[in-house]
Amino acid sequence: MEEKLFPNRDLHLDEEDKKTYHLEFDGVFEFVLSDVGVEMVKYALCNMPIYKTLGKFWGYNHPKDEGIWNCEFPQESDVIVQLSSTDKMALIAIADVLSDNRCWHKSQVKVL
Repeated sequence: MEEKLFPNRDLHLDEEDKKTYHLEFDGVFEFVLSDVGVEMVKYALCNMPIYKTLGKFWGYNHPKDEGIWNCEFPQESDVIVQLSSTDKMALIAIADVLSDNRCWHKSQVKVL
């Protein structure tokens, strides 16, 4: 059996607005995002109704006359990926893609 080389994921409905779903991969102290994982997140953000959880983007209930923020793509060696969408199936699709060993590396950080 192949060893799991990706962090656990959490997909849940926002308790406040009851329509937005949040997806989180938290690899802290165990996994970091690989270059393949970065590209997969970029494709998802550009081609699916998904946005970074803490980002504000035009077209996602954010007015065009206000500035966008937190719009940088994830970087290789990031330890956490947080995405949101009102489309649960879109998040499930990217969660399945990111649950591939090629999207993550073992972290070099040692926990004492």
